[in-house]
Amino acid sequence: MAAKILIILLSLFLSSHNLYASDVDFKKLVEKQTRGEKIYKNKFVTTLVVSVVYRDARFREGYVHEYAKAYQLTKAEEDAMLAKEKSQDEKEISFYLFAYTEEEKWNNFDKGNPAWKIYLKDDKANRLEPLSVKKFTLEPSMHFIYFPMASQWMKGYEVTFTKGADFASAKSLTIVLTGFLGNTELTWEINK
Repeated sequence: MAAKILIILLSLFLSSHNLYASDVDFKKLVEKQTRGEKIYKNKFVTTLVVSVVYRDARFREGYVHEYAKAYQLTKAEEDAMLAKEKSQDEKEISFYLFAYTEEEKWNNFDKGNPAWKIYLKDDKANRLEPLSVKKFTLEPSMHFIYFPMASQWMKGYEVTFTKGADFASAKSLTIVLTGFLGNTELTWEINK
């Protein structure tokens, strides 16, 4: 009898807090999906500080659930947002890139002739140029709670690549940032 009461109370608690079976601790997911690097000039001057978040299907789902909880979306609104994210994930590989540069003019990833080139490569040396690089501003609550690696001095960009057949069986993905000021690579192992 006590076990039945406990099960009933637990199910009431879970349903009253809109928890889903697919809920994940979003902060931990962001941490798992984030890679960071720094490039120094003369070992003392910071030329580039970059944090990149890989927006795979699991990340997108976690983001939608967090957003839906924070803004109290209806189930229909959440489902529509999730369907849009799943559709985008089928067509593109997407990252959030947060960057600080020593000179403001070098933080221009979204411009036609940027100081830094961005590429995506897989473990078989296939390489893609971005489909798009768009500057964005995080909502203040999202910035401080979920993306603490993105300081107030960083600019945010959404970087997308076409999801081609070459990348379908990739065991790893690597973002390459390169330019006259230096270069770095950030890698994610793919668990399928």
